[in-house]
Amino acid sequence: KYLIKDLASFITGIVAVADSFEAMTSRTRVYRNKMPAHKIIDELEKSYNKQWCQPFVEVLLKYIKEKKDDEKDYIIHLLNY
Repeated sequence: KYLIKDLASFITGIVAVADSFEAMTSRTRVYRNKMPAHKIIDELEKSYNKQWCQPFVEVLLKYIKEKKDDEKDYIIHLLNY
């Protein structure tokens, strides 16, 4: 019983971060354009302990920050497909 609850929380945390990331990088939002990499990083850092589960955001931020500046927008573009 507890294992299933923990697994559900784990999956929910990943999906929440992935959904927010997709919303920030998506070109298909009618109400706004996709965000550039530096704004996505700022938004994730500003809200990660309030809105999302910290470990999942830290993994995503680490992945994005490891890239060179000129690669970040391209990587975000690739992750969005």
